[in-house]
Amino acid sequence: QVAFHVGNYVFTFLFVVELVIRVAAQGMNFFCSEDWMWALLDTFIVITSLWDIVMDAIYFWPTTGSTNSISFNEMSSFKAFRIIRITRIVKAVRLMRIFRFVMALRMLITSIMHTLKSLFWAMVLLVLIIYAFAVLLAQVVNDHMVDPGESNPLGIDDEAAAVKYFGSVQNTMLTLFMSISAGVNWENVLGPLKTISLAWVFVYLFFIAFTYFAVLNVVTG
Repeated sequence: QVAFHVGNYVFTFLFVVELVIRVAAQGMNFFCSEDWMWALLDTFIVITSLWDIVMDAIYFWPTTGSTNSISFNEMSSFKAFRIIRITRIVKAVRLMRIFRFVMALRMLITSIMHTLKSLFWAMVLLVLIIYAFAVLLAQVVNDHMVDPGESNPLGIDDEAAAVKYFGSVQNTMLTLFMSISAGVNWENVLGPLKTISLAWVFVYLFFIAFTYFAVLNVVTG
């Protein structure tokens, strides 16, 4: 409660100072300019805030031991009036004043909303590219695990990496996405591909280069 009242008084003081400075600088033009509605709103907020402070002072004024004390009935009337008054609700309008000074934030949010459509189709394109390479690499790795031949069978570590990174199309898609988003070490992924054939290493590197320098560059550019 104390912090709330202190904050209320501080903001009221700042609003009053701002209003006085603006009226002193602009005179009657303050109420006749293009932003006359904002000027009236500022004035209304300041008046209601000052009225709120006055009501707080009357409510918390000592009621005993003073010749200026207020009777119980008068105090009850003031308390009832504090309940029905709308100045507490009007304080929410203060937030509207903030939006006048955050035009850059509004422009940023608007720009993000306008780019959502392009971002969606860029993500669709990225998913299709990842899916195409994932199907190719998963098929090659799993075929080699089924029939490795005699020349280059997978070692224990490479076989574990092959199951982990290329065990299914879903795992391969996740591996490729992690590869372009710094979520996995390329050396761990390249282990089974090196054993199978150097050509598939170049395929993997081509995917990385194409995604980095073509797709993501277009999206971020």
